[in-house]
Amino acid sequence: MAADVEPGMWIVKHVHQFNEHASASLVPPAFASYARIFHPAMTIDDVPVRWADVAAANGTTAHPVMEWGSLVGSWRTPEQPGAWQEA
Repeated sequence: MAADVEPGMWIVKHVHQFNEHASASLVPPAFASYARIFHPAMTIDDVPVRWADVAAANGTTAHPVMEWGSLVGSWRTPEQPGAWQEA
């Protein structure tokens, strides 16, 4: 924990409004490139499942701007037995 937050204030000053749905809504647009990392889903046995495999199980396509709810058909899908149990 940092007691002095001043060194990080440049981030607050440069992050765009969240309604823009862009990386600049979360991190300042000050870097040459950005990477998006998709956390794995998990099976009931805690085995990681790639988003591409979840997409294939749902007849959808994995792509760089995919969202979980779009891949599985709903943001409220709690699990898909045989594919994943924990989003």
